[in-house]
Amino acid sequence: MRTILAVDLGTTLIKAVLFDESGIIIKSTDQKYPLINISKNEIEQDPFLLWSIVKTLIKKLTTDPGVDVNEIRTIGFSSQGISVIPVDLSYKPLRNMISWLDSRAVREVCEIEKKFTAEDIFHITGKKLNEFYSLPKILWMRNNEPDVFKRIRKVLLPLDYIYYKLTGTAVTDHTMAGGTLLYDVENRVWSGKILRAFNIDPDILPVIEDAGGYRAPLTEKAAGELGLSRDVTAVLGAQDQKCAGVGAGIDEKTAVISMGTCSAILVECAAPVFDEQIRIPLFSFIKKNSYVLEAVISTTGIVFEWLRKLFFQNKSFDQLTSLAERANPGSHGVFFYPHFEGAGTPHLNQKVRGFLYGLSLAVERDDIIRSLLEGVAFQIRKNLEVIEEIRNMKIKKIKIIGGGAKSNLWCSIIADVLNREVVRFESSEVAAIGAAIIAGAGTGIFKDLTDGYEKMRGGITKFKPGNRKSANYDEIYRKYIDIEKKMIS
Repeated sequence: MRTILAVDLGTTLIKAVLFDESGIIIKSTDQKYPLINISKNEIEQDPFLLWSIVKTLIKKLTTDPGVDVNEIRTIGFSSQGISVIPVDLSYKPLRNMISWLDSRAVREVCEIEKKFTAEDIFHITGKKLNEFYSLPKILWMRNNEPDVFKRIRKVLLPLDYIYYKLTGTAVTDHTMAGGTLLYDVENRVWSGKILRAFNIDPDILPVIEDAGGYRAPLTEKAAGELGLSRDVTAVLGAQDQKCAGVGAGIDEKTAVISMGTCSAILVECAAPVFDEQIRIPLFSFIKKNSYVLEAVISTTGIVFEWLRKLFFQNKSFDQLTSLAERANPGSHGVFFYPHFEGAGTPHLNQKVRGFLYGLSLAVERDDIIRSLLEGVAFQIRKNLEVIEEIRNMKIKKIKIIGGGAKSNLWCSIIADVLNREVVRFESSEVAAIGAAIIAGAGTGIFKDLTDGYEKMRGGITKFKPGNRKSANYDEIYRKYIDIEKKMIS
């Protein structure tokens, strides 16, 4: 039996999952990867710890008596994006990784705006300029840490760094490069225009290769440390949300909604689709000459956890959703806007903050909880409407994954608000499954990504909209959006 090892480099949790060819998990293990909160705007992570955790997790699997190491054929990867790791000539990190959550590079954003309009940046990169992307972070290092910057050999993303540690090659893929603000999304190359404008040497960036199409053997040192054969092939992976799209079987008529700390809404496109109003980012996808529109709700699951810690410390996630089930649709007139760290798409406004609207003495705790679930569902609907407008194409299927999707009530609310059937994937490892599919397709275990998806997909649950509730939600949704427009404008 051939097995596939998938490594998921999450923002705060690293996972190693061993799959067989049918998608069944043989063994899995994980470890938390802490954030270093220097200040409200300065957030970093330890790259040495990242590599240490990856080694520990893989070694834990390869030394497990229930694992046949000789059956492991390939390693695939899913990764957080945008975060940057500057390394020296020996590829040793020069400082902590600057997290994608870090927003310190405000002046650097102004520096970029002096040379490029918002429209210019969007039509080159597919992104709206802000400090969370990699380019402002690189410029911040040059402006504030010149001693570090002059020693940089490469600027790597988390996937690139781990892939180098395993194979000795410095490469990235199109989905990771797409989050840097240095990538020409239409031509699928590093943007010479942007690099020249800021006098950035293109040699400090890794070579861009196709996820699944680029393969390398493990170095002798890495194989020895991990307890693996050098015959094991490391296949270049991709950014985690894109891997999750593969794991959920994304296509041009299907939206994949990932419900985690934040939420992402992905829809595949056969050609670049630029939103002239700069609302929805465009990324290159894993498939050749394929793209995805990716909407983001910046804070969803983390806001639910905030609510629990602040008001319901003795309640679990399931207990809270049970309380929410008692409340009626519309939550007694309460609207919850989950913009706790700025409004995501389609607003893309970092200055906005979250708020509750419609509180009265008649409102009960169950209404507050349900209003959060409904607020996220309304944000999903708004983003889907914008994506459908941009593409001039109706989205026929809704697939939902992630921790938030474990709630039957939340899935039902989303189905009612969208007035469409929602399909939930029961596996909590859809990004890892996507990484395994990419690796399997890249090494001939599967014919292609579609074949891998058909063989590895697990159980699903369907949630059909309730016609009466959906009709009620249409009116509630319109009120919700009208209030948001007044509050944000």
